Amino acid sequence: MLINTGSFKERVRSNQVLLGAGVTAGLVNADVILRCRPDWLFIDMESLPLSIAEVSHILDLSSRESVPTLVRLNDHNPAIIRQVLDAGANGIIAPMVSNAKQAHAIVQAAYYPPEGRRGLANAKIQGYTGGWDQGHLLEENRTISVILMIENQEGLDNLERIAAVSGVDGLFVGTGDLKASLGILGDPDSSLFDEALVRVGEASKRHGIAAGGMVVNRTSYAQFRALDFSLLLAGLDLAWLQQAARRHLDDLKRWESM
Repeated sequence: MLINTGSFKERVRSNQVLLGAGVTAGLVNADVILRCRPDWLFIDMESLPLSIAEVSHILDLSSRESVPTLVRLNDHNPAIIRQVLDAGANGIIAPMVSNAKQAHAIVQAAYYPPEGRRGLANAKIQGYTGGWDQGHLLEENRTISVILMIENQEGLDNLERIAAVSGVDGLFVGTGDLKASLGILGDPDSSLFDEALVRVGEASKRHGIAAGGMVVNRTSYAQFRALDFSLLLAGLDLAWLQQAARRHLDDLKRWESM
């Protein structure tokens, strides 16, 4: 049985601090991370080409561990949105949302009628049988989380209109892409990114939705929390693996040279 996702959506919308962990590759990585008990799991279909089948298997693991799970998509394809949600995801994180028209289309793809246009299917969440009535659809709509990524200047310019779209539960800052769009990637002294974070945080507050981002160090954590960002991603599996391997190898080399 899939986990009840309604409480997770409510926690997102109430700005409860939720610490997530990210999976970019493989069932084993997901299994290891889930055993660390994050508040939510981030499945990344954008960075590496995870298939729907792989995502579905990871969702089975997260259901077993009762860890709510959001899937970051590769684009805004309505068919992929439907497949991911039909497989049991608690919600989606849509990349590169630049305007309200895109935000509305994503919401329409994620929600069943009458709130959206998502089609019915004999999928996992329906027990492979179908046979739902309108009450089931309304209940599902109450459990889906739709998070939109702000990753470019156009998204910042249209921030208020994006945040105002009905059915959006949160905004998530894509740090690297946003800095690149602002022309400040690699510049630690620029204030443009700090100003962008303030704008995202304020827009989220005004519209009663969550703000989120990926924590890279204690400084970024403090900055996010000072702005009431609550949907926080602690990092990604492959980055953690590389960091741990490099640290241990460096230790061995140092010990050998003593």
